[in-house]
Amino acid sequence: LTGADAFLSKPFDEVELCAVVSNLLNLKHRENEVEQLNDKLVKQGLVRFLPPEIVEGVISGALDLAEKPATCDVTVLLVEIWGFEQSLRHQRAEVTGVLLNRYLEEMTRIAFDHGGVVDRLAGDRVQVLFGAPKTLDMKAQMQLSIGCAFDMHDAVVRLAPEWINRGREVPQLSIGIDQGSLLVGTFGGPLRSEYTAVGVTVRIAEKLARSA
Repeated sequence: LTGADAFLSKPFDEVELCAVVSNLLNLKHRENEVEQLNDKLVKQGLVRFLPPEIVEGVISGALDLAEKPATCDVTVLLVEIWGFEQSLRHQRAEVTGVLLNRYLEEMTRIAFDHGGVVDRLAGDRVQVLFGAPKTLDMKAQMQLSIGCAFDMHDAVVRLAPEWINRGREVPQLSIGIDQGSLLVGTFGGPLRSEYTAVGVTVRIAEKLARSA
C-alpha cells in the first residue's frame, strides 16, 4: 500500500467509494490552492527586490538566494537625491511621502529594466547590484550600470515638474558607481534577513555619490 491515499476493502460500497473519491478530490484541490498561495507570496516578496527573470530562476530552483555569502565580482550603483535628508525638516510629511515613493518606484523600475538587483532602499537612497546573483562579466556589468544611471537621471528630470508643483526644490540626483570583489549573499537570521553586498566597493560608490 506504499503511496496509496485511500484503501477500500472488497466488496466496494458505492456510497463509501463516492465519499472517499470526493474527499481525495477536495484534498487535492486544497493542496493546489496552498501551492498557488505559496507561489504568490514568494513572487510578491521577491519582485520587490529582483528583476522578473531572476525571480523565475529562484522559483524554478536555478538560482538560490538563501546560499551562504560568497565573494564575487559585482558592480554597485548608488543613487540618492542631493540634500534630501537636510530638506526633510522643511517639508510636510504626507507630501514628502508621495514624492519619495514616486521617485523610488521609478528608480526600481529602471534598475529592473537594466537587469539590476535592488538590494537596499533607505530613504532616498537606492543601491543596485549588477553581476549577482546572476553572474555577468565585469565589462557588461559596467555598461548596464552606466545605462541605468543615465535613465535614472532622465527620470528625475521628468519628475521635477511634480516636485515644483508641490512646492519642493528640483531634485538633483547624486550617482556613484564602482566595481570589485564583494561578499554577496543573504545576511541575517530566521527573524530578519536580506540579500545584499558587503565590502569596500559599496563604500566607494557611496563616497562617489556624495561627492558628486
